[in-house]
Amino acid sequence: MDARVLETSLTILIGAILLDFLFGEPRPYIHPSSLIRKIGAVFDPYFRVFRHKVFSGFLYDVFILLLILGTTFIILYFLRLLYIAYIIAAIVVFKGTFSLSRIRDEVNPIVEALETENIDEARLLAGRFVHRDLTKLDAHLISSAVIERIFDDLVNFVVTPFFYFSFLGILGALGSRVIHVLDSSVGQRNRRNFEFGRSTAILHTLINYVPSRIAGILIIAGSSLLDYRVLGGPFKSMRLAADTATVGWPVGAFASSLNLRMERPGTYLMNEGGFLPSAKEIRKAVRQFYLAFYLMIILITIPIMIGLYYIP
Repeated sequence: MDARVLETSLTILIGAILLDFLFGEPRPYIHPSSLIRKIGAVFDPYFRVFRHKVFSGFLYDVFILLLILGTTFIILYFLRLLYIAYIIAAIVVFKGTFSLSRIRDEVNPIVEALETENIDEARLLAGRFVHRDLTKLDAHLISSAVIERIFDDLVNFVVTPFFYFSFLGILGALGSRVIHVLDSSVGQRNRRNFEFGRSTAILHTLINYVPSRIAGILIIAGSSLLDYRVLGGPFKSMRLAADTATVGWPVGAFASSLNLRMERPGTYLMNEGGFLPSAKEIRKAVRQFYLAFYLMIILITIPIMIGLYYIP
């Protein structure tokens, strides 16, 4: 990597972060996730006609990845002739792969509803945030669901894109976002997608393997920096209690650090004897989210980029 490439990459990195904090998320109709989902929906029926659903699902993943990454590469390649236009386009594309300000904007109303004991409003807002039905849950289980989603988003929308951007550039970050969107579309364990979405779910697990562990380490480090650490249960047993590493590592790290009982009814139970989470712990989770982001940029993303600069 030469100095010009490093300078350009750092400019794109800083520009995309500023774009998020200044303007937040794009409108739904132009949001990259929505566009990826629409593209996937167009081609989905053409791959389901094949008899071998697992293999056709894999071909579907490869096709969508090549289509989106290939198109993006071609556009950015020709925009290099106009450096400023390239930088702007690259910043916009990279911004579409991660999400920072959305967490604060969506979680604060939930916390306020819980603090004022407006449980019905909290259930409604939290249900929209976690994309699950929470109408029968109490305040503690609602808090647990919100905390889980915060750290799930930390892995999917912060650590993963910034990790792959650090050494694969914009296309690496965009590829991780494409896989995440496809996983949310066809990776569910239901009758329609159990076989067709299997390869998508595997790809999603693979790309999150390292980032989920990084997120757990960042949360443990952040708990010490914020002086949140108390005598909790063993981290290993907590992270293994969840059904996925994307949840297990970051949520287990937070539960272990604060000695919290984290639960999704019917799915997992961490640290059964821990303190019940509340709005106060949600606020702490939000602080952890943003501290983990800063630690990710300072300790991992930028050092990897600079390290690649010195590799011949």
